[in-house]
Amino acid sequence: MSSKTENLEFSHGFLWQIGLLTVVVLAVVIYSTRSLEGASRSVVPDPDSMLFPWLVAGRRTIENGLSAFSGKTPGIAAINESARALAALLIGTIICPTIFLLGWRQRRLSADSKDGRSPLSLPVVFYGLCTATTLYMSAAGLPMAVSGEMARASLRAAQAVQTNRDAIIGEISMLSSKAREHYVLPQQLGGGGRSYERFATSPSVLKTEAAEYVVTPTRREVAIRASSVPFPDCWVEVKLDSTGRLGDWTYGGRFR
Repeated sequence: MSSKTENLEFSHGFLWQIGLLTVVVLAVVIYSTRSLEGASRSVVPDPDSMLFPWLVAGRRTIENGLSAFSGKTPGIAAINESARALAALLIGTIICPTIFLLGWRQRRLSADSKDGRSPLSLPVVFYGLCTATTLYMSAAGLPMAVSGEMARASLRAAQAVQTNRDAIIGEISMLSSKAREHYVLPQQLGGGGRSYERFATSPSVLKTEAAEYVVTPTRREVAIRASSVPFPDCWVEVKLDSTGRLGDWTYGGRFR
């Protein structure tokens, strides 16, 4: 057996089968799209859905979420839409990168070989298209991944602020209940006797993991200010009147 035959890692038939599979998938997708949409309608696939099928999945997820929120039954993706997404995954993430990497490796081996065998015997145009598609998917995927992570980080931060805001509101309600108990209890029982004056509570109530509270009682009113612990620029101010109603809510910082 010759050294040339031994050094051949991938048969040319295997590579041509990949190319033929690409053509067949494209033909099936085009045929299914036109047959399902009808001959009377002009079908122009969305370029984003062809190159970035996860956009199709994201759009479908949002549409199903909105449908479920409005009480409707979530829809099912059309066959042509699923076929385009599947074809995009197959071509953009499997076939083109495989041909590009095999071709690049074969060219490296040919350059290092002493017998100087010819590079990968695929048409230059076809190999160039696979290379361009692979590089485009790689270059486009990086900013999309970065922007997606930034969006997720922003969403997590907003959720953390909202969670802290809700926790402070809950603690203010508990604090106002204690103040109301002091107001209605007679002085003989340790209450205020229809007055918020001399109202005080334990330090564990005034300082929690969510916020630090400053309570300013007067005869008919209690002013409460809560300063967030995890978010120092955020605060809440509210007043408790003689009827036990919380009013004049004011939010500062990212609580607005």
